[in-house]
Amino acid sequence: MKSVRVLAISALSVSLFVASAAPACAGNFGVSPLDVQFSPQQKSAVLTITNDDSRPVSLRLRAMRWTQGANGRDIYEESRDLIFFPKRIEAQSGESKIVRVGVGEIAPDREHAYRLFIEELPPPRVEPRAQSLLSILITIGVPVFVSAGNVHSDLAVSNQQWVDGKLQLSVVNSGGARARISRIVTDTGVVVTEGLDGRYVFPGITKVYTVTPPAKICDQKTGILRLETDSGIAEVPFVAPPLCGA
Repeated sequence: MKSVRVLAISALSVSLFVASAAPACAGNFGVSPLDVQFSPQQKSAVLTITNDDSRPVSLRLRAMRWTQGANGRDIYEESRDLIFFPKRIEAQSGESKIVRVGVGEIAPDREHAYRLFIEELPPPRVEPRAQSLLSILITIGVPVFVSAGNVHSDLAVSNQQWVDGKLQLSVVNSGGARARISRIVTDTGVVVTEGLDGRYVFPGITKVYTVTPPAKICDQKTGILRLETDSGIAEVPFVAPPLCGA
């Protein structure tokens, strides 16, 4: 079973609790699994949170509805669709805690997305030995997806253009489930990018990605771009600009 370990930086967000302007310290806790998938047949799941730090940790859990707006911008709103317990956790060093998560009735039109935020809370008081430290409080957002049944993503590139040496791709998802882009490669195996900002494209959303392709793509001039996702591959022809690599 995979888990995510968090030290000084969270992939989602980091907040600061300042004791004084000094060196930083951070919590260290793990969450498993990395995401949760609900279906009409499965409406409950279990998360395991483990405190790997040498000190106790206090955590707060919140559920947020996760949608995407213009250009695929992530939007979070308070939601009561998810049922979870407990909402607060106190874990000693080395201790693991179980969080039970469930979902109520969701309209079966398409897949719905949420995040269960696990937020580290500041200590009730600053110990004298820690007064010269800057404490970094970690927040992890575990993706929770509620499937509407037999729905799938349908990814395509609706537009592409070169701007100042960078390639802009307008990616549209016409399906009823999310698509997660892992990387973009050419038909000859040239890796265009493996690090995308915002890999998810939700149903009915068009998202614009701007990438800086490697110089090797200029040697090819024309070919096929392949968007590799967790549910398949979307392909689109491309033509390198006249001054590519100049």
